[in-house]
Amino acid sequence: MPGGVLRLSDMGHTMMHLSYENDIDKFRKGHAEISSTKLKQKHLLKEDNGEFFIETQAENLGFNIFRLAQALTKISDLTFLNRARAESTFYEDLQEQLMKIIPADKNNKGLFL
Repeated sequence: MPGGVLRLSDMGHTMMHLSYENDIDKFRKGHAEISSTKLKQKHLLKEDNGEFFIETQAENLGFNIFRLAQALTKISDLTFLNRARAESTFYEDLQEQLMKIIPADKNNKGLFL
């Protein structure tokens, strides 16, 4: 690129894989969008039509390769926050929290779950 700038890119690979199990339009809204925006600011990450990239000078190449990999990993981790995964553990999490606050003698009498 002009001025000796190098572009480190995932070439759209991350969004492609996210699209296999997620509705990308929904993924870009709400929680994922907020987190993605923070990641972009923190890691100097840019996006163009599903391609994530960082522009860097040659002397910062190693550091920015790490920065790009770290940001892409965090974006991929956002899929763990989807509704289906949260719903699948909701009742288990609820029971665990209620067991912490309900006295043991009431639990043993079958008053809860």
